[in-house]
Amino acid sequence: MQFVVPSIIISAFLIAASVCVVCVVPKHDKLWRKLPRERTFGIVIGIISLCWSAMEVRLMLEGGLAGLRKLLPFVVAGTSVASYMMLDYLFTRALGGLLLLVCGHMLHEAFAVFLPVRWLYALILYVVGVIGMFMIGSPYRFRDWLERVTFDARWRCLSGALLALGGAVILVIALCYQLQTQNG
Repeated sequence: MQFVVPSIIISAFLIAASVCVVCVVPKHDKLWRKLPRERTFGIVIGIISLCWSAMEVRLMLEGGLAGLRKLLPFVVAGTSVASYMMLDYLFTRALGGLLLLVCGHMLHEAFAVFLPVRWLYALILYVVGVIGMFMIGSPYRFRDWLERVTFDARWRCLSGALLALGGAVILVIALCYQLQTQNG
């Protein structure tokens, strides 16, 4: 269950992103300028990512460093405020961070269960994770990609197809795993 449900959620996210790229983005020709720098949604996603990161860091603080666990809520709050006030491309960076956290978690789950096509599942997650790294490190590339899919039908169709294909493959693998475990 820890593998199937999150896989279905990731699949739904990729398929929804595909639908947005193909149907929503072309109708809003100013979206490519506004969305990457969006602060309201960015801070919400950022706080989720920072809280998740803090939970991961909390597990690593052992022994003499265990006393630092008390500081983590203050670090998350301070980083959230500083990010909101100082970071440009907040939405893009926060989404990239969330993609990295999700991909890391799901790669761990995928290697904890027996999947016949684990390499394909991992490959898709690694691609999504690398995209997340680019979104954090050079967020203007996300803006440039959004501009391209807004005005170029070939980029829009290719991007939508790749997102849908990745989501569909993850969904099929998760459902096949669920059927395999139910049948013995």
